[in-house]
Amino acid sequence: MVTKTEEFEMNHSRDLQNSDERFRLILENMQEGIQIIDFNWNYIFLNKNLEKHSGRPNAELLGKNFFEVWPGIENTKTFQILNKCMIERKPLEVENEFEYPDHSSRWFELNIQPVSEGIFVRSFDITERKNIENSLKMSNRLYSTISQINQAIIRCKNRQELFENVIKTVCKFGEFPLAWIGLYGAPSGKVSVAAVNRPLPFSQINIKKSPFDGDIISSAYKARKIITACNLRHNPSMQHWDSLGRQLGFNSAACVPLFFNDEIVGSLNLYSEGSDTFESEKEIHLIDEIGLDISFALDMLDKEFKRTQYEKQIQDSEERYRTVADYTYDWEYWRDPQGNFAFISPSCERMTGYTREEFIDDPGLMKKIVHRDDREIWLKHDTNDPEEHAQVESFDYRIIRKDGEVRWLSHTCQSVTRPDGVYLGRRASNRDITEKKQAEETLITREKVLQLFVENTPAAIAMFDTQMRYLAASRRFIHDYRIPEGEWIIGRSHYEIFPEINDEIKEIHRRCLAGETFRADSDPFPRADGRLDWVRWEVRPWYQDPKTIGGIILFSEVITDQVNTNIALKTSEEQMQALVTSLDDIVFECDYSSRITHVWVGDENRLFKPRNKILGKTVIEILGRDEGQKFVDVINKVSASQLPETLEYDLDMPDGKRWYLARINPVFNKQKESRSVSVLIRDITQRKKAELEREQSEKSLRKIIDLVPHFIFAKDIAGNFILANQAVAEAFGTSVENLTGKTDADFMDIDDEVRHFREKDAEVIYSGKTLVIPEERLTDAAGKTRLLQTVKIPYDYLGQKTGVLGVSVDITEQKKAEQQIQLQLNRMRSLNEIGQAVTSSLNVQISLNFLLDEVLAQRDVDAASFLLYDAVNQMLEYSNGKGFRTSLINEVHLALGEGLAGKVGKNRKILHIPDIHVARLESTTMPLFVEEEVMEYIGVPLVSKGALKGVLEIYNRTPRNPDKEWMNYLETLGNQAALAIDNAQLFEDMQISHQELITAYDATITGWSHALDLRDRETEGHSQRVTSLTLSLASALNISREDQVHYRRGALLHDIGKLGIPDSILLKPGKLTDEEWEIMKMHPTYAYQMLSPIRYLRNAIDIPYCHHEKWDGSGYPRGLVGEQIPISARIFAVVDVWDALNSDRPYRKKWNEKDICDYLRQQKGKHFEPKMVDLFLKSIR
Repeated sequence: MVTKTEEFEMNHSRDLQNSDERFRLILENMQEGIQIIDFNWNYIFLNKNLEKHSGRPNAELLGKNFFEVWPGIENTKTFQILNKCMIERKPLEVENEFEYPDHSSRWFELNIQPVSEGIFVRSFDITERKNIENSLKMSNRLYSTISQINQAIIRCKNRQELFENVIKTVCKFGEFPLAWIGLYGAPSGKVSVAAVNRPLPFSQINIKKSPFDGDIISSAYKARKIITACNLRHNPSMQHWDSLGRQLGFNSAACVPLFFNDEIVGSLNLYSEGSDTFESEKEIHLIDEIGLDISFALDMLDKEFKRTQYEKQIQDSEERYRTVADYTYDWEYWRDPQGNFAFISPSCERMTGYTREEFIDDPGLMKKIVHRDDREIWLKHDTNDPEEHAQVESFDYRIIRKDGEVRWLSHTCQSVTRPDGVYLGRRASNRDITEKKQAEETLITREKVLQLFVENTPAAIAMFDTQMRYLAASRRFIHDYRIPEGEWIIGRSHYEIFPEINDEIKEIHRRCLAGETFRADSDPFPRADGRLDWVRWEVRPWYQDPKTIGGIILFSEVITDQVNTNIALKTSEEQMQALVTSLDDIVFECDYSSRITHVWVGDENRLFKPRNKILGKTVIEILGRDEGQKFVDVINKVSASQLPETLEYDLDMPDGKRWYLARINPVFNKQKESRSVSVLIRDITQRKKAELEREQSEKSLRKIIDLVPHFIFAKDIAGNFILANQAVAEAFGTSVENLTGKTDADFMDIDDEVRHFREKDAEVIYSGKTLVIPEERLTDAAGKTRLLQTVKIPYDYLGQKTGVLGVSVDITEQKKAEQQIQLQLNRMRSLNEIGQAVTSSLNVQISLNFLLDEVLAQRDVDAASFLLYDAVNQMLEYSNGKGFRTSLINEVHLALGEGLAGKVGKNRKILHIPDIHVARLESTTMPLFVEEEVMEYIGVPLVSKGALKGVLEIYNRTPRNPDKEWMNYLETLGNQAALAIDNAQLFEDMQISHQELITAYDATITGWSHALDLRDRETEGHSQRVTSLTLSLASALNISREDQVHYRRGALLHDIGKLGIPDSILLKPGKLTDEEWEIMKMHPTYAYQMLSPIRYLRNAIDIPYCHHEKWDGSGYPRGLVGEQIPISARIFAVVDVWDALNSDRPYRKKWNEKDICDYLRQQKGKHFEPKMVDLFLKSIR
């Protein structure tokens, strides 16, 4: 019975021989390129589309050897890929770039399968996709490069710094292996290397001489535009670059001319790894933008240099005419060497009542109007002696106006000579100071009254103004402070009268002028003549009005007599202590005639001379006349005052100059009489040297501070500047000297800034902690707002909080650069995210909504929409929009050329309208702009692969004036949107094509199945029945629906191999011979050979190939055992036998179901898998 079934299957396979042509027809019409290469590397099959991929007619390839057709291909990556599959017999899927004999190349996606004849290769051209990917990568790198170069330009101060920064930037962000800038010498044709990232084998080239006279550098200079060269290794004009290109790894180049004043001054030369890097127009445009940026920077550097030179000329000019400008106010005149008036300003009539003409006509009028009491001083100055008036002279005098009124004038005059010494005359200026004189007389009257009051008070009182000038002083004060009788002190400085006043007392005065009060019960007061007084005093401010301090009042009492006794006792104790313990110093005693009577010293080597040459000698005899006399004078002071004195002096010693400090104390006997003095001498050389070094260091530090561009300053507790460098003075529009003693408020006009600085100063002073202020604002004298980063630290004096030290760094430009960088980063990040969204989603609505979100996230957009282009109807239809206040945008549908969007789509150019109200718009678009209150409009065409996809529209309700970078960003965004739309449409078309192809395949398979049944009428309907039963049993086994699709195809084609069995065997009515049976058993192998090259049917091959295998291993063609047999074949084996026995045959009737079931049970573990039989029998009950 089984043998008869197999004969029946053999009969069915005859008609399938004709299907080979159908397979070929399918392969011929596939969109991919198809080629089959045998094991000897001969072409045995090529379809029509392969001609597009190979670039050659199939007739030149078919039957030819692979290596003969493509000489040298054994050294390429293409051969390595094909050979790997040929040897390892494993499928491969790769992307590969194929280079043609003409050195052009294209990218292909290769699917390589091992087949019985050799290898089966399917190729799909992906060149355009690769070009888009590479172009996007290069564009992103170039955008980053342009952004970084623009930032570098801002920082550069000269050409060389600019060139080096540009080269670093293009190599880092543009990822170019080689870049250099050459400077052009026009007459000679030499191009010298100015900056380069890697060493070159030359320092200059000559574009007028071979081999450079024909390459892209020479061409770019001649054409005055960017020139590129791709695939350098096969470019005849660039052969001389091949060796360097292989060494440094580049295969394409671009030369960008650099211009200055419309003349070529050099070029930026870029080199890239790819063979086609510089082919895209967009890439060329971006590289050209880099060249324009560099040319712009050269122009800016030149303008900055000229501006600096011009400012210097202006400064020189101002100095030249400053002399004249100083005397252009009030009444001016110029008298020539003969004494005649050469010039008189119009102000003379206002001051004197006489016209210019009257003075010119009467040269003696000037002397006539001078008041007789002032005529003597006037006549002394009214001479034409150039020597006498070489210096500026000033004095006040009175005149009698024409109307008889007496006026006070301030007169300034000076002789004027040429640089060669020629006397030109005398210029003079007169200013009316009558009101000032009257105010001074009133003040003098008041001061006299006050002075009488103060002078006659019984206390020691002195009154000072804010400059510590005497306003009044009592007689008791003059007496106590030993001011000589009759000496006039009113109007003079307290520090002039008493130059010995130290800085500590001066600081008390300054603080008192700030509002504080001070007092002391006992304080030493050294006199200029060397005497020392002791005083009890109090000093307090006096006020001109409740808020204004007019000066200070000093109340004091001399208590010298009370203190002397205490001092004498203390001095005696100090003398004894010094005599006993001060062995490191020199101590000697001498009488008032300066003769030394005793000497004490710890080390005799410290003495100036041996002890025996000192004792009994006078100080002058020991030290010499000059230094000795200083000692004598001090000793005389001590004798007169009976108070200690100190003396500092220096001596030239063998080891160099040394400084000493001598303390001279009177020595008292029991009767409290002093007849001698003790002198303690201390070597202070080290201290003096340190002081001199500190003074020099302070001078150097002052110079360094003024050179620092940062703000360095110190303020006292009242906010007054006590130190400031030149940077602070320039910001406030004043000098360093003028800053001292003044506050921020004296120079700043913005109250909030003044308040901020005061609060921060107070915080530092009263907290005692360092304060770091990351950012604060200062409006300088020029009105420019600066951003400062400041550190302030407190400082004190003698434990008292006295002020604040600060350093401020101007970070204005840094902040601007940070903002620009952040803007560029945001846009680059946005473009990156958009690119990821476009490539990760094939849903056009999702992609466009994401693009709109990114557009609206930018600060320059209020609303935006996408209009998609219907190519059939040639209409732009609204698709997506965000940011709109009304629904009018939903109704937009425009023909090409209609409305703003229609014009953008038709012209395929970005359209920018800064002001909608100025533009004349059509009635179809105006309502939308009116309702949405739109002011500014930008339309961006969406074009992909030369086809219009739609329009991106930007609506702004206030003008934003977008810059070039923003427009470039929108253009890139439009390209991304067009790509998203194109990808989505392409994917939709591919899905439709794929589904149609699957339907066609399944219909073909079904047709083959019917054809097999028709070949043998005895088994008609067999394939459909076994297919249905196979799928039912697979469902019972929980086989997935995906796998069941392959089971169905395998069941329909289970006897496809019988197409290879001759009709004489397949249709033989009798029993087959052994030889015929061996041929019949080949039909599973034929099925494998026919179906395995077809990728679509590869997963369905198990049933046609293995359905005659048996569980015990006695089946064919491979004798598989048990679970070695694929499960689909195990299911089908049971179903196939069931259907064969359950069908009528010409040579027998069908079996009844019971006999069939018994037969199946008998074959469990032999022919069939036991559990498969049980499951099948259970399913048919």
